[in-house]
Amino acid sequence: MKLPMGIVPVLIVLSVLAGLGMARLFAIPSVTLEFPASGDSGHSSSIQTTVFLVDGLQCVKSARMAGSTLEDIPGVLLFVAYASRNRAEITFDAAVTDPQAIREAMEGPAYEEETGQFLFNMYKVLEIDGSAVFR
Repeated sequence: MKLPMGIVPVLIVLSVLAGLGMARLFAIPSVTLEFPASGDSGHSSSIQTTVFLVDGLQCVKSARMAGSTLEDIPGVLLFVAYASRNRAEITFDAAVTDPQAIREAMEGPAYEEETGQFLFNMYKVLEIDGSAVFR
């Protein structure tokens, strides 16, 4: 059986396009940080996960820094960042904190361990659970 001339390049282009299209369906987290639960949290009925769209969340380093801004926020349990999508999924105890407190912490100064400096205006929360944040 003889294949028509030019079929191989067409198949290669189609394979590449299919691969790129399928890559949009799957996302691997850039950073996952677990925070210890405080003693008074842990009511499983008040645990919730909220999705934040964050301008400034671009790479693994910026995702780690964004997660570190939540380190001292009581009630925050888990931070999962998808830097390629500017997306952070944050699991917290709603009886202890709320999405607005998390937003304020993320938009606050971030500490860069390498230089020992606080960096301001690193992150801007654009959406919380698909709803635009108004300033």
